[in-house]
Amino acid sequence: MRIIEQDRLVRRLSGFLDGLIIFCGLLVVNSTATTFTSQFPDFSDFSEPAWMMVGAAVFILFAIALQIKIHSLGRDFKNLWMQQKPLIIFVIYCAITLLWSTYELASVYEFSLMLFATMVASYFVTRFPSKKVLRIIYYFGVVSAILSVVLLFLLPDYSRLNNVVFNGAWRGVFWHRNHMGSLMAFFSTLYLFDMVGNWKKWKRFWVSLVLFVTSTVLVFGSWSATGIIIFFVLNAHLILALLWIRFREKLTRKHYLILLGVSLVLILGMLLNLNLIFGLLKRSSTLTGRTPIWEDMLVNLWPVRPLFGYGFGAIWNQEYYRVLIQTRHQWAYEVFFGDNGFIDLLLNTGLIGLGLFLYYFIRVGINNIKKFKQHHDLDLFPPVLIFVYVLWANISYSFLCEVDQFVWMLLVISSFLPVKVLEEKMIAQSKTSNPQP
Repeated sequence: MRIIEQDRLVRRLSGFLDGLIIFCGLLVVNSTATTFTSQFPDFSDFSEPAWMMVGAAVFILFAIALQIKIHSLGRDFKNLWMQQKPLIIFVIYCAITLLWSTYELASVYEFSLMLFATMVASYFVTRFPSKKVLRIIYYFGVVSAILSVVLLFLLPDYSRLNNVVFNGAWRGVFWHRNHMGSLMAFFSTLYLFDMVGNWKKWKRFWVSLVLFVTSTVLVFGSWSATGIIIFFVLNAHLILALLWIRFREKLTRKHYLILLGVSLVLILGMLLNLNLIFGLLKRSSTLTGRTPIWEDMLVNLWPVRPLFGYGFGAIWNQEYYRVLIQTRHQWAYEVFFGDNGFIDLLLNTGLIGLGLFLYYFIRVGINNIKKFKQHHDLDLFPPVLIFVYVLWANISYSFLCEVDQFVWMLLVISSFLPVKVLEEKMIAQSKTSNPQP
């Protein structure tokens, strides 16, 4: 009787810890992405909420360690990590950059949250079934969309931008319109994916349809060209994936060559008509002044520390560089970051850091696409979707450990998820082949 009671208490504790890790983990990972926090806190003041988030992260890591102990997940956790040695090398290198950082406290803070997001991502994949991992992401999008809509109705001045360039653009619960536009574009495709997978379950289908419409409205309400482009790119990828699964057996090499040719023509046409395309979005081909800034950073900032960089997360936490770029290019407000995740990684971690990241990133993309192509299973599409999203989202915005850690966490999840999906399918097949008497 006592043993049964102890087991019941352990299950209750484990359930509480799961909820705590999911809620607080996502809260900490997104702590600098909302309208309620400062992008550039005073790191010398250890009473700042930023350092409280680091303390919360440590507490949650202890909860994760306890869960791993309770469920005997140590070996699974280790095996998961051993499949991603490039990720291990990149994370270790980011830690080493703290030794030469030009702003040590900022680097310690930024790396702490990056490491925390990495550990939470790997725990999610180890602890939960793949579909539940996606549901966690799904519901985070639901909460973000609902909070954004509520704020837009109740506090319109607070949830919209108030600057001379994009006055009135929606930002919702997030600190910037591009942040909301980009994430809502990603979530819209996730909701569309859920609709496709559950079209016979009418309640779930209609819920996801309402969420798809809501996220779409938020994307366009943000006036974010980045978000709008990502919206069409991701949803087009999902539609193409569905068509490929449906008609793949009828496709020949000739068809693929024709598709390749049409794609190249379209890409060439877009490159030759960038002014027209961006004009439709009321933008210029300089990406709202980004390209001159990128050239400036590559010519004047990067060569100062070309190999090792300024230190992880260091450069834009220094007001000097934000004001310097603002003054040079006569912007109406400070430049918050480089508006390109890959260039910001180059500046912060140098050519070595960017090279290590690109090796990991490209390897993840190839592996995810290869697994999807080999098994032509829609359950293997979300890792591909995340890879495509991370690629596009960081072309004209900095989501790689610069503003928050959520997109980085998504990338880490996508690198682990295909193996998890295939393992689950093998177990399901073995149970079907060898049913229990």
